Amino acid sequence: ASGNLLWNNAESMGGNVITGQHVDCGLIGYLQNESIIFLNMDGNVEFEIPLVSAVVEFDGYTKDCPYAAITYRNDKGTRFTTLYDREGNMLYEPVKGEMYVGNEDSIKLRKEGYLILDDEENLKLVDISGNVVINFERDKYRNDFAVADNKLFQFCVGQKKIIIHDIQ
Repeated sequence: ASGNLLWNNAESMGGNVITGQHVDCGLIGYLQNESIIFLNMDGNVEFEIPLVSAVVEFDGYTKDCPYAAITYRNDKGTRFTTLYDREGNMLYEPVKGEMYVGNEDSIKLRKEGYLILDDEENLKLVDISGNVVINFERDKYRNDFAVADNKLFQFCVGQKKIIIHDIQ
């Protein structure tokens, strides 16, 4: 409130701050060497996530969601995704596929401990333990998803078809 400088260590971050990570969650993430380091708003290290391989996508922690998802790419170009808890622990070994972008907010689903992954052959719902809960019917045009009342609605856009799955 007074405008006093509380912390300044920009040199150690090297310009690798993860954009948007700090919004409403009190964590600042930045890449350093082979890790993502997370600082609290006082500049103290909260935890560190050692990277498995090259990061393709990081979908971070939020105020209401204690899980971050990281998609990695191995040397052959295959993508794998896993969840991390709010202490930086990997919850399961990375599962083949990258986060599927549909109309549903991925954070809303992730708050429940789920990810929708696309491995270029299948769309699947993966739970907090890395188990495939649902293999979805893939629509050649697009699949959209929505979560409500412990159910997941799948919209097969091209087929004009709705499928409802129980997820709890």
